[in-house]
Amino acid sequence: MFLIMSIHKTTSLKRISIIFRYSLVSVAAVGLVFGATSTATASSPVDADSQAKTALKNLGLYTAPLDGVEDSPGDGVNVARVDSAKGLVVPSGSASGDMTLKPAGVGETSRISSGISTYKVDNSYSYVLTDASSGANAGYSIINSSSAPTNYRYQIDVGDKPAILELTSEGSVLVKDASGVVVNVLAPAWAKDALGTDLKSSYTVDGNIVTQTVNHKGATYPVVADPRAACDWLYCTAEFNKTETDAIATNAWGWTGILAGGCTVIAGPVGGTACGIGGAIWATTANIAKSTGQCMGLRMGRPGGPFFGITAFPVVYNGNNCY
Repeated sequence: MFLIMSIHKTTSLKRISIIFRYSLVSVAAVGLVFGATSTATASSPVDADSQAKTALKNLGLYTAPLDGVEDSPGDGVNVARVDSAKGLVVPSGSASGDMTLKPAGVGETSRISSGISTYKVDNSYSYVLTDASSGANAGYSIINSSSAPTNYRYQIDVGDKPAILELTSEGSVLVKDASGVVVNVLAPAWAKDALGTDLKSSYTVDGNIVTQTVNHKGATYPVVADPRAACDWLYCTAEFNKTETDAIATNAWGWTGILAGGCTVIAGPVGGTACGIGGAIWATTANIAKSTGQCMGLRMGRPGGPFFGITAFPVVYNGNNCY
């Protein structure tokens, strides 16, 4: 199951991803349309923007607002957006201000087009941020060759002040404002290579810097690693994969534990909210998802948001976490 901040999407339990969606945060992608390769040509020039778009499109994670039409960052107060200086800006609903996430130490220069911001470091890797207009609010580390590093650093602020980051025993990261109030969560780290193979990945935190370590030795490139934010302006969502969805649909042994785990991932860090996991609605929704080749997620109101405190409810989704 992933944890995602999203109005439309969700995640899987041991691999929780966070996405903000009204403008949503989500991250993940691999593969090039022209074929995955085990090595990259380091000497040839690379258009990082086109390369990133192709990789994301190949996984259904990027859709240009309109073909051939450049898109500028949104300025709606409740809408996540990419910004060349601040990076990914996600409304927190907190008086402390919005949460921002951007590559650390890369500088403020990036290329923004059609809802995507690309930070090219060199031919071996780049960072990409996307907003909801292009499919999801997310951050990606796109690793193109074995010469790329194993550590990828992101700076997180809340209201232009350094965020307080806390690594949990589950591998997720709590994002707090300067007063210690949780405003978001990063799901446990994950990474995939171009063949969709899961790679070992984890987080460490130091101040307001979260570092994702990716073991990509022997991988088929490109590899995509994904730190995700778990809540948007309205909701926080936990996404279950197809195996978990099937267990809930068939009332298999342990299905209540799957739901409870999703509830804990969301409600535990950010505040107790009734999950209400009993009742036929969960199995019914899971069966609808299963019959249409999709997955089920668990959603509840964002802490401090207009729907905070409502009982969690099921949703059907389809995306990278539905495998």
